[in-house]
Amino acid sequence: MKFKSACEKAMNYFQKEYGDIGFYSIKDLGDRWLFDGASAQSETIYDKQGITIDKNTGKLDLFYLPNDKNFELLEDAVDIVIPEEYKVTA
Repeated sequence: MKFKSACEKAMNYFQKEYGDIGFYSIKDLGDRWLFDGASAQSETIYDKQGITIDKNTGKLDLFYLPNDKNFELLEDAVDIVIPEEYKVTA
């Protein structure tokens, strides 16, 4: 799956589930990307999980925290610059 397609898929999920308009962060976890949605008001929604999208299959999964395995993945994660169309400005 191409990164642009993954962004579109992630944005569709966050818009549908939370009304988000962009991303707070995107990280490269190696075999998948991790997306965190952002609302226009930058409000905090408790229990809102990030999602991952598999680079090969395009499968979307929730990224649960706290979770020891996921904390380990975050240690080696690489921040990705959020594409302009998904940036949320205050």
